[in-house]
Amino acid sequence: MKFLLLFFVLTFSQAILHRPTNLPYISNNAPPYQTIWFDQVLDHFNFATTPSTFKQRYLINDQHWISNGSIFFYCGNEGDIEMFYRNTGFMFDIAKQFNALIVFAEHRYYGQSLPFGNESFTPENIQYLTSQQALADYADLLLNLREKYANAPIIAFGGSYGGMLAAWFRVKYPHIIQGSIASSAPVLQFEGITPPDRFNKIATRTFNESLPRMGDNFYCANYIKQGFEEFVQKRKDSQLLQKTFKTCKPVTPYDLYTLRSCTWP
Repeated sequence: MKFLLLFFVLTFSQAILHRPTNLPYISNNAPPYQTIWFDQVLDHFNFATTPSTFKQRYLINDQHWISNGSIFFYCGNEGDIEMFYRNTGFMFDIAKQFNALIVFAEHRYYGQSLPFGNESFTPENIQYLTSQQALADYADLLLNLREKYANAPIIAFGGSYGGMLAAWFRVKYPHIIQGSIASSAPVLQFEGITPPDRFNKIATRTFNESLPRMGDNFYCANYIKQGFEEFVQKRKDSQLLQKTFKTCKPVTPYDLYTLRSCTWP
């Protein structure tokens, strides 16, 4: 029972809290898009850097665009931008109403937007992977798009870290975008500002309030906690976990480490 409940939590918890980025939403019928490469500045704060530019990928959909429309801009976060395009529904749901041009920008160092190719993640090259550089990327890209699309108003979108970028973008570059919609964006989730266990407490409260009790005085969260305790005890038995969760591939030690570190504290 506990393992089955744990499986439910691992599979559906993100769907309960917010729309997931790892489960398909419109992946089978995502609107068509055009892939464009933009010559992006590598270091927005030091113009003596060599090389000076790299190819940044962005996706564009203009099926609802007309000359007096808006630009819906997705602030790409930590992953391949095509994945976010396939798993984001809200922007497409309202695009026709606002005659919107939809743009999904890929975050530097993710997907195919690698400034140094296969050498992007060496100690000397990874220094350009910062949120400040990413925001400046989006500013340059949007200024370029505005020249092509008649100064159309721009609304930024994003979820999780991408939502943080959308919120920060509105604060840092208010002259470029007219607003932002930040979904599940932990903009204050930093040491010294927000206690590190705050997310777990909110998630626990969410399960207690949104799911039925398993008994008169026993909330769902208690079963979840016991399930994780049992998981910790049996985490070294990869064959048991593979059979229990019916995984597509054999469970590796790295899988166990990731699952343990990203779930219950």
